[in-house]
Amino acid sequence: MAKPQRITLNDIAREVDMSRATVSAVLNENASCFASQKTRKLIRETARRMGYVPNLLARSMRVGRSYTVGMLSDGLQLEIHHKVMVTLANLLHGSQYALNVSYSRGETELTRKMAQDMVARGFDALVVHGDGALMDAEFYRSLGIPVVLLPYVHPIDADYAHAIYVDHAAGTREAYEALYALGHRRIHMLCHGNPEFRPDSRLVAFQQAVREFCCGDPEDSTLLLGEPQSFRQDQLLIEKYLAAHPDATALMVMSDAIAMRLTHIIREMGIRIPEDLSLVGFDGLEAGEYSFPPLSTIRQDFDAIAHAAYSLLMNLLEGTEHPVPEVIPTGYVARRSCAPVRTYKILNLK
Repeated sequence: MAKPQRITLNDIAREVDMSRATVSAVLNENASCFASQKTRKLIRETARRMGYVPNLLARSMRVGRSYTVGMLSDGLQLEIHHKVMVTLANLLHGSQYALNVSYSRGETELTRKMAQDMVARGFDALVVHGDGALMDAEFYRSLGIPVVLLPYVHPIDADYAHAIYVDHAAGTREAYEALYALGHRRIHMLCHGNPEFRPDSRLVAFQQAVREFCCGDPEDSTLLLGEPQSFRQDQLLIEKYLAAHPDATALMVMSDAIAMRLTHIIREMGIRIPEDLSLVGFDGLEAGEYSFPPLSTIRQDFDAIAHAAYSLLMNLLEGTEHPVPEVIPTGYVARRSCAPVRTYKILNLK
């Protein structure tokens, strides 16, 4: 079978009986092109009819740019990363840039290697989404291309100018105050990760609120969860925790996904939400709105995060002057998983 032949500028030039230079100037929209509107229309329609596809490699070699932005993500399996990635890819596509995404698995050395590989492949810029953005900022400065960091939760080097922070602490504080206003005084937080390794601003804000409102021991009001286990293992863990804290009236959880999982676990234990226990998630996932009961949450503005990253990239790559927020706020969204405080112990768990 004969190999399909790629349509070139020479093919189009022969078809319209014009010089290759004129065809190139029209299709590349050169500022110095003086072809008439009739000629431009003829060339473009001919190119479209013949199935011409621009040779981006040739263009990259000519202008010294790849028009490709690399993205390193440590959470491609998470909906919050998907939302930012898809929106950013669409925005970049509208500006003739492609987004190339790699999964770094949250491993420091792999993140470094992938970043260096993207530089070696001629990528014009790099976006690092998640914990990889928390690495030494000097490494990213050393790469020689613009690097936009999208760290979740933890601030990095304050002197690094190309970072967009999400203010998780403010939303956490707002949710705590909302629960307090409903009469809750025994509010607990279920968190994941290792706060001793890298303090989480949500956990810090929560424990500060516990101290400020004199609502118990901040350390005793926190349960550290590992990675999700089997339904029964998680149930045993939550059952043990609630047995040790029978006065708990509200739980704040560091992700909507885990909060919705806990909803099923807690219901299996005979505990009603919100009559017996109020529940607040984090992220603002659409699924939480349709859970039973609809999940109160601390909402992140994924669209704003992606637009801020895009604006910063265009400022760095194209010299535009788009306004870029330094901080993306989060906010509490009240739904039916929260109610005024109860006045009785939820269960005599053992």
